[in-house]
Parts: sequence; structure tokens; C-alpha cells
Amino acid sequence: DMKPEVMTHPLTNAEGFILPTSFYHHNHTEMENFLKSIAATYPSITRLYSVGKSVEGRQLYVIEITDNPGHHEPGEPEVKYVGNMHGNEVVGREVLLLLIKFLCENYGTNDTVSRIVNSTRIHIMPSMNPDGYVRAKVGDEDGVIGRENAHGIDLNRNFPDQYQQTK
Repeated sequence: DMKPEVMTHPLTNAEGFILPTSFYHHNHTEMENFLKSIAATYPSITRLYSVGKSVEGRQLYVIEITDNPGHHEPGEPEVKYVGNMHGNEVVGREVLLLLIKFLCENYGTNDTVSRIVNSTRIHIMPSMNPDGYVRAKVGDEDGVIGRENAHGIDLNRNFPDQYQQTK
């Protein structure tokens, strides 16, 4: 019954976070500021980059978390998490922001987190559809306002297909 000892930071709260954590929907500016703050606070394990702009000109941010950010290491697995494809589905967006915070805050003190960050190159895009997020309305029970991007495309249904164009 030998379990590896998991060291945690002495100030870790019940949710596993070191710094105070607010649970709310981040608008685009708040999300952008959060990602920039994480990248500035943890430069040795993060790299913030953009894969372009949304239809309405919002940056499409991705944060890389690994022990050697910005460098492909042959044989090291690479993982990509994408949230908020449907702009009105915000839980995934917020869960990914919490994952970013958890990984960064616990690196170096939590053995499991350190092992994951040291052995994997993780790319996290919290919001693939920030334009739809802006359009979405709290209480829209039909779930259609903000689902698509500003071109009216459902990003979840529009991944490239090798045989035909998808809509």
C-alpha cells in the first residue's frame, strides 16, 4: 500500500489553488488579462501566443504549459485543449482557465502536476469563439444566441473534412 507522497504548497486551499480563486465568467478582456498575468508570473513554464484573430478582431489566445515552452521535444506528447467553440457554452472556457491556474500554481510543489508539466507539452485555448461569447445572453434557454461565430458558422461542426466541405 505504498502510495507516492504528494507534496503540496503549504498555502493550498481546499480546491487545490494557492492564490485566491474567483469563480465567474471572464469576459474577453478579463480572460486576456488573466492569460497575460499567468504568462508573466510563470515564464519558465508558459508561453502565451495567438493563432490569429476572430471575425470581429479578438485575439485567439493559446497558452502553452511545459517545462521547455516554445520548443518541440521529440518524443514528448503534445496535448491541445480547446474550449468555448460554441460561444454560449461557457463552462469549458472557465474550466480551462482554472486548469491553467492549477497547473501553474502547483508546479514544483505537487509531484503529479510537476510530472505532467515536465513530460507533456500542453496547449490550452480557453475560447475558440470569443465573438459568440459576446453575443450570448444569460438565460437563453434555447441555447442558440452566440452558438455560432460572427460569420454564422458553427465551429464545432466545421472542422476540415478530407472528403467534403462541412457547414
